[in-house]
Amino acid sequence: MVEKLPNSKTFILKNGTTIVVEEIKNLRTVSIGILVGAGNIYENKNNSGISHFIEHMIFKGTKNMSALDIVSKIDGIGGKINAYTSKEFTFFYVIVEDKHFSTAAQILSDIFLNSLFNEKDIELEKKVILEEIKLHKDSPETEIHDIFAQTALKNHPLGMPILGTEESIKNISRESIKSYLKSVYLPKNIIISVAGNIKAKNVLNFFSPIFSKKNESNKKLSSPAIEIKSNCSLKTKNTEQIHFVIGTKGPMFNDEKKYTYSILDNILGSTMSSRLFQEIREKRGLAYSIQSYLQSFRQTGLFCIYAGTKKDTFEQTLYLILEEMKKIKKDGITDEELNRAKESDKGALVLRLESSKSRMSYLATSQFYFNRIVPVDELTRKIDRIKKEDIVELANEIFIKDYICLSVIGNIKKLP
Repeated sequence: MVEKLPNSKTFILKNGTTIVVEEIKNLRTVSIGILVGAGNIYENKNNSGISHFIEHMIFKGTKNMSALDIVSKIDGIGGKINAYTSKEFTFFYVIVEDKHFSTAAQILSDIFLNSLFNEKDIELEKKVILEEIKLHKDSPETEIHDIFAQTALKNHPLGMPILGTEESIKNISRESIKSYLKSVYLPKNIIISVAGNIKAKNVLNFFSPIFSKKNESNKKLSSPAIEIKSNCSLKTKNTEQIHFVIGTKGPMFNDEKKYTYSILDNILGSTMSSRLFQEIREKRGLAYSIQSYLQSFRQTGLFCIYAGTKKDTFEQTLYLILEEMKKIKKDGITDEELNRAKESDKGALVLRLESSKSRMSYLATSQFYFNRIVPVDELTRKIDRIKKEDIVELANEIFIKDYICLSVIGNIKKLP
């Protein structure tokens, strides 16, 4: 009998905090994560970037440990501790040898629940993040993705940059941090995820007393409705290349067509064998970087295509991308393309679950977006059911002028 992947157990504490555990006995590691549904989605122009700011501040010290103590203790057991912020959640995690579970779990819980947020540290971190924003703006191949999100999602919080703006970062204070934590870091908005050589009952026994202390809240988190419509933007800048993203609406995380989108993405531009990579880079040498990608959220999604090319070939590259969209709409795809994309997507699903860290991340995000742990077999069955006509139908639905958005950074004064 093939073991269910992932084979996990889920527990809900009385205050709403979720704990998900997968016991993997053949590993010598254990990965522990705490996901909180805090990102751009619950921010506004005044506090844009506060979720990412808090992610940084969590490591600055607690009532029990200094910032140096935190990293020294993790280094002392050969572990890794880190965090990242997305548009919809912030994720703190640690990876250690299984025998150090209790030490790692205690450190992670302490920084998550007991961080001090000292005024001096806040002012210092503002300088760090302002420099991070400047670094981001100095990299047009990175900045263009933020500009496209703002263009496609307009004034919605999801369209704001994760780092925030220079103005919003300067506005952050200890009071605004505490207010945000109180309104968003709610027990029902927290998922603790653990995967590795550890028993589920030991995980529950460790975290339950600690996280049950957080008071239950009836507050309902909400965000504005969103609709994607055609839009364009241009940032004129003296760059060596023209960097641009062209895109359209994409799938929500729970969209039944999500894997149809993924197959279309695979065939069009997300792999080295894709049409755009072969046509634009391999056959014509117009770009070094050409790729498509999906961004999925709870309320909406984006289907994006990025390329960087010289000024003289910008319009040609853009034209070729639009032509490939038209070809799929009119002529469809081949059996070979469909089968290759299916196997590629199914293989990627399994390969992403080869370590305790990847399993832990999968458990947390699956619980966050679907309110359950979705078995990989369920996803592969959805992929297997996709037909060529499904791809054509989707292409004709989304590759239309009503949804197409374009953002450009480069040394040009107007769009074609």
